[in-house]
Amino acid sequence: MKFIPESERQSIPVWGLSVQNEPMTKQRWKSCGFTATEERDFLRDYLGHFSKFIRPGAGRIISASNRNHLSTTDYLKPDGKIAVGGMNDSDKNQQFQLWLRGQATTTTSQAHSSRTLVIS
Repeated sequence: MKFIPESERQSIPVWGLSVQNEPMTKQRWKSCGFTATEERDFLRDYLGHFSKFIRPGAGRIISASNRNHLSTTDYLKPDGKIAVGGMNDSDKNQQFQLWLRGQATTTTSQAHSSRTLVIS
């Protein structure tokens, strides 16, 4: 998020950010074409959750999902723990394995949910 302070340093005010960059979009492919209510609910139900665990100073690390409806994003926290964020956008529970350093554990992501696992 270095672009916000840099923009303001150059007298370009930044008054807000949005999860979608085309608020009047009409495309037909998968994208973030949210109404105001849908955007509010997305932030509340999915993204707001991650901010409890992924704080300033955390660095994004490589992660991958092999499930069509399960998205992941992982961060190395300043304390050395790993925050694994996942979002299930399907109507069904998604069972998956979380692999780290050659070991796996099986867990389930509930339908239309987000969760964060913190690994020491």
